Amino acid sequence: MLASDMIAEDSGRLLDELNRATAELMSMDSAAFGREQWQLAHRRQQAAFAAWLLYIRKDPVFQHRSNSTPTNRSSITRH
Repeated sequence: MLASDMIAEDSGRLLDELNRATAELMSMDSAAFGREQWQLAHRRQQAAFAAWLLYIRKDPVFQHRSNSTPTNRSSITRH
């Protein structure tokens, strides 16, 4: 997939949903933790994050960085 194939409207829509879901979750009183309302908000936030992550993983830059091997630290010489 080319970066030009990624639709900016999808990006904005997904990021807006992630921001709204996160804000809803963060605005809840601590007494709601673990209760049904919190669980619903938590699931919404997790679903929004998963959708955003799936979208950005289509980006060729992300794919290239994800496929690169980590630097072998033992091969680095110190001066």
